Amino acid sequence: MIFIVKGIAKISKRGSTIVVSIPKRDSQRNIVWESQSIPLLDLELLIIVGSRVRLSSGVALMLSEANVPVIIHSRRSDCLLMNPFNVRIAEARRKLYNIVENPSWRVSIGRNFIEGKLSGLANLVRYLAYKDIEKGIDAKWILKEIASIEELRKNEINNIRNVDGLRLYEAKWSKKLWELLVTFVPNEYEFTGRDPKSKDPINSAISYAYAI
Repeated sequence: MIFIVKGIAKISKRGSTIVVSIPKRDSQRNIVWESQSIPLLDLELLIIVGSRVRLSSGVALMLSEANVPVIIHSRRSDCLLMNPFNVRIAEARRKLYNIVENPSWRVSIGRNFIEGKLSGLANLVRYLAYKDIEKGIDAKWILKEIASIEELRKNEINNIRNVDGLRLYEAKWSKKLWELLVTFVPNEYEFTGRDPKSKDPINSAISYAYAI
C-alpha cells in the first residue's frame, strides 16, 4: 500500500500500527482529531505532502527498521528517507503470498496444521487412557481405537490433493477423536462432543480457548 498524507496531520505509532490523525471540526465548531490506522505490514511507501505534517521519531525508526521509504514532497524540493540495508518486509510478504496462492503449497501447509491438531487430540486421548489404566479402569480398547485411527489417517492423508478434501478429512477425524474424549468427561458436564454452539462448560471453555 502507498499511503499519502497532506495538509495538517500528526503521524504516530501504536504497537506495529501507523496512526494518522487529522483535525476536523465537530457540529459545535470544536476541533477534534480523527485517526486512521494503517498496519505496518500493509505499508510499502509513505508520502508526505507539504510541511505541516508532524512525524514522530518512533514512526521514523519503525519505518526504517521495516525498510519502508518515506518521501516528503514540497514546492521547493523533495526528501527521500530510506534504509538501504534491510530486507523489505513487503518483499518477503509478497513471496509468501505467492506460495499460498499455489494450490499444492496450500494443501501442504494446511496438511501440516491439521495433522498437528489431530495428533495433539490423539495424544491427549492416549494420555487419559493410560491414566485410567493406572487406576484400574479398562481403557485398553481406547488405545486400540487410537492406533486404528492413526493408521487409517495416514493412509487417507496421502491421497488428498485439494483444500476441500482437507476440510472433509479434518471434520471426519476430529469428530471421531472428540467422541473418544467424551468417555473421560464426567456426565454432570453434559458434554456429548465438540459443538461450538453448545453451552455446556466444556464446549464453552474450548470455544473461549480458540478465541484467544
